[in-house]
Parts: sequence; structure tokens; C-alpha cells
Amino acid sequence: MWVNMLICDKIDVRDNQFILGRIVNKLAVPTYPFVIKFSCLIKIAGLPELDTVQTELKIVNSNAEVMGNTLLQVHRNYREDYMVPGVDQYFDFKVLVEQNENIYIECIVDGELKSRYPININLVEMAG
Repeated sequence: MWVNMLICDKIDVRDNQFILGRIVNKLAVPTYPFVIKFSCLIKIAGLPELDTVQTELKIVNSNAEVMGNTLLQVHRNYREDYMVPGVDQYFDFKVLVEQNENIYIECIVDGELKSRYPININLVEMAG
């Protein structure tokens, strides 16, 4: 089983397809504290065909402190027989940030860390 994540400024769903916004690697904020918003698409492939897996996303800071998380999700394969067994799901997040740092989105499957995605947070100087 493998897990991929993409973090975007927004994700829409149209005609059963994901429409991704801008890919996010860093976010500039005008002040602290500030609430950032982003969406996360997870793609889990190679799922056991008849079993379920439990997934959770956590947002942690550089000190491994949890800043946000999803509820535990139970996934199973819904794909056609000719496709690689898996699941795609997206989540929207709002997270309070208070300083320049790297934060990480972690995908935990059945209690095991399977993927980690960094986002750099920095204060942008406003001209004026």
C-alpha cells in the first residue's frame, strides 16, 4: 500500500473528478496569529481488496505538537475490478498559525505514518 498527498489552496469536485487549485508548498501570512486555509487530497493505492483501513490526517508543527486533525476515517476499495484497489478523498483545513515555521500534514493509516507533507509558513512584510 502507498499513500500520496497533494496540498492545494482549494479542491473542488465536478462530475466525480477532483479539480485542484494551486499546489501549496509555502504560505505567506500578513500577521500573527493568523488562520490559514488549505485542502488536502489523499490517494491510497494498493488497498487490501476485501479489508478496510483506518486513516487520519494530522497537522503538526516543528515540535510535533498537533495543530489540527481529521476524525478517523474507515476506507475500503470502491474501484472497478480492472483498477488498482484504492481510495481518493479530500479534506479542507483551517489552522491557526502563530509564528514562522514549517508545519507538516501527516497521513496515518492503521496507526502507521504513511506520508508527510511540509508547508513553510512565513510572515510577509506589507509595503506601506
